[in-house]
Amino acid sequence: MLDQEPTGWRELQQKAQQQEDTAKLIEIIEQLNHLLAQHEKQMARETQDRELLSLARGLAT
Repeated sequence: MLDQEPTGWRELQQKAQQQEDTAKLIEIIEQLNHLLAQHEKQMARETQDRELLSLARGLAT
């Protein structure tokens, strides 16, 4: 579903907000970016799958 946030997103956000060490904060931000990129790819695949299914149903009728 497109309105879902990535699993673990809020936990990483909380860690980032509480982190005072710059190097550790950068690591958390990199994890957030990676998590977001994976989530965006998954959402794009799901959207494409829905569009293909809709097209196939339209052709079958």
